[in-house]
Amino acid sequence: MRFISIKTTIALFLTGLFLFVFMYANEARWFPPTLEPLACFFYSPLYVLCLPIRALARNLFTQQNHHWPWTYSFFVYFLSPVFFYGVFRFLWRRWKKQVPVTDFDDSDRNSPQLSRRTFLYGGGVAGAGLASTLLLPQAVKVRQYEIAIRNLPVAFHKLRLAHISDTHYGAFISSDYLHAVMEQVNALQPDLVLLTGDYVHGTPNAVENGVRVFEHLHARYGVVGVLGNHDHWEDADKCRRVFNAIRIPLLDNRRLFLTSTGLQAYPDTPEKTLCIAGLADIWGGYILPEDAFAQVPENMPRIVLAHNPDTAELLSPKWRVDLMCCGHTHGGQVSLPFIGAPFVPCAYGQKYLGGLCHSDHYPVIVSRGVGMWGLPFRFRVPPEIGLITLLKT
Repeated sequence: MRFISIKTTIALFLTGLFLFVFMYANEARWFPPTLEPLACFFYSPLYVLCLPIRALARNLFTQQNHHWPWTYSFFVYFLSPVFFYGVFRFLWRRWKKQVPVTDFDDSDRNSPQLSRRTFLYGGGVAGAGLASTLLLPQAVKVRQYEIAIRNLPVAFHKLRLAHISDTHYGAFISSDYLHAVMEQVNALQPDLVLLTGDYVHGTPNAVENGVRVFEHLHARYGVVGVLGNHDHWEDADKCRRVFNAIRIPLLDNRRLFLTSTGLQAYPDTPEKTLCIAGLADIWGGYILPEDAFAQVPENMPRIVLAHNPDTAELLSPKWRVDLMCCGHTHGGQVSLPFIGAPFVPCAYGQKYLGGLCHSDHYPVIVSRGVGMWGLPFRFRVPPEIGLITLLKT
């Protein structure tokens, strides 16, 4: 039995060490913003290559407060090069045994020959090209909706709401990409921007830049939002502090009132006011509609923000809701031909997959999100911004 050489052992150790340092540094958001696009570009295909060892490691390590310990990353990134070296060596030996050695005459010497090295090089280039095409962030689509609202104030007929959700700033998503999304939203010239959670991903170090990116948004009446489950898992209090610093109000179990002069804490007459309310994330908090709708007259129209669309099923019918805006599902993020989305992180599955959905009592717009979670790519589910136009009935 032949053992691997000392040189190969050293090479595998150094590869594992580099992989661990690079991948962990990107996950912890240690790279400066200028290097983030490059780090995300290389991180994504490497992350996918390490998936077999990740599957093994998930059975050996335990999450702590929704985070894997550093030993998990150490195990994954050191063992992955060994795993792929073993697979490559096995396949290479099998291939060499099956390639026949034949004689050829002098006329064949001038014809192009496809060597193993050329084949592997071409296959590697093709694979890298395919991975780059698949894993790079796709163009963000704008999905438009028109929603008729009963008793909508005349001043808000054709009010334009931009809906952004699940930016997931972290190892898969760079701040440069999100800045481009913010510019795309500003170009839509919305009257009000609605944010529905999951702004950060994987580390509390992502909170500062992941939230501050929204200070670049411009809208006639401003920006409002609610927190998502990932924001709670990373550091909800820090998220709130940064949102407060950039003067974007969070409406978790709260409400504001929109009048022709802007957002305010107290209502005007129902004929002149639109309620913008928010509910806490059901995975990270408690839904308190009695707080969210406090001081809201029954005949006042209401737009409600909630991260998880399951909220629409948990809210009692006694509470008037004219439109609920949610995120969380990413539209499944992957949609297979003839099958659809194999996984939807929602108790009601396909009912709230994405787009304009309906609860038993009111319409629910579920954003497919801007960022990525779980896997560093989308397949047939492009990232999106929602543009909602309200119409008076």
